[in-house]
Order: sequence, then C-alpha cells, then structure tokens
Amino acid sequence: MLMMSRQTTDEIIAGQEAAVKYIPIDEPISAFMQILPSVDGDDITEQPFNLFSKGDFAQVPIIIGTVSEEAVLYINMGWPNPVLRAEYMAVVKLVFRDNATEILDLYPPIEGPDADQRPNMFALGTDYVFTCPNRYVARNLAAHTNTYRYVFDHAFSFPAWGDHYD
Repeated sequence: MLMMSRQTTDEIIAGQEAAVKYIPIDEPISAFMQILPSVDGDDITEQPFNLFSKGDFAQVPIIIGTVSEEAVLYINMGWPNPVLRAEYMAVVKLVFRDNATEILDLYPPIEGPDADQRPNMFALGTDYVFTCPNRYVARNLAAHTNTYRYVFDHAFSFPAWGDHYD
C-alpha cells in the first residue's frame, strides 16, 4: 500500500533540520540517518547492506568510494573553535567507550598544550563514519561482482566552504 505524505517539501526539510539539532554526541552516526535509504518492502526489500552481503542486487560492476577528508565540514560545524587535548580525549571516550584506549592509540592527541586536535578529529571522523564502512561494503560487494574503490583527494582551488575550512 502506497502512503502519501501530507507535508510539503519545505516542511519535511524543516523537520530534518530540527531533528539534526538533537543528535546525541555519543552517537554521531545518527546525524546521517536522514540520508539513509528507506526500506519500503517493494523497491528496497531490506537493509541494503544485507542485500549486498547476500548478493541480492544487480550483478553489474560497481564503483564506490569516499572523499579523503569527508568529515572536515562536519567537525568544523560542530567545533568551530580549536579543540584542546582534554576535550578531544573526552569526546573519544564518550563516543568509543570501551574502545577509547585503542582509538587513542591509533589517533593520539597532537602534542603541545594549545595544539588544536581537530585534525585528529577530521581523520578519525572520516575513517569512522565514511572510510571504514565504505571498505566493508566494498568487500561484500566484491564477493559478488567486480567492485572498484576510489578515494577522491583533489583539493579545491578556491575557498568553497570559507576560509576556516582549508
């Protein structure tokens, strides 16, 4: 049964924007829930990852990838000012809980009392939210069809996001 929304496009977008304001810091992935596919039972019969794992998709060559600094914009939106060591470590402990020590070993704080830790957050956020899930999906796709992975790392030649996003 097809259900039609009674909301206008503007109302739906306003609802998404309002929802994003209440994203818990310890669940950063929830910020991307609004852009995930919706399982409707007809076109998308179950979660896409499950379909990929089972090979239940069109068996055509696939290219999948990410941007090398995918999280920069999001981190700068959430933390527009420098992040000091204590705040960085607190965020890592909050988000990764029992795995925080291992994560801090992989993404150790930048040395110096006033060192801005956002570059670490850029790398960690990009890997956690984009690169690692992308690689995981690509491996599952590759078990069933020719799969090509890319990392786009060409820098803009102009300040596309403003001066403080360089």
